[in-house]
Amino acid sequence: MTHSDIEVLEQDGVMIAVLGIEYDNLNEDQLSAASDLLLTLAKSNEPARLLLDLSRTRFFGSGMLGVIFRVWNRVSTRGGSLAMCCAHGVVADVLKVTNVERLWNLYETQEDALKGLND
Repeated sequence: MTHSDIEVLEQDGVMIAVLGIEYDNLNEDQLSAASDLLLTLAKSNEPARLLLDLSRTRFFGSGMLGVIFRVWNRVSTRGGSLAMCCAHGVVADVLKVTNVERLWNLYETQEDALKGLND
């Protein structure tokens, strides 16, 4: 299933959201659509296990980090888990600088992330 620029897959009981290329803080409609979809996915599984695949994503700003934080909050309050994988370039730098690995597991590959979420 594809929604806006996010492709949604399910594998081994994990909802996978393959994010699009760019999430600019100035594009409020895009951030709102991404937020709505990801928050829906965060409550669609029991237990909630959500993987954000960043392999296509070249940029996101603080607005998208805020969206991801809200999604993580929804997942974690339901006893679930959130992970991210395949971050590269500027996106990997943003995640590193903000120390999000303290909240979310970051994996090099989708396969590693799926294993981590299913352990």
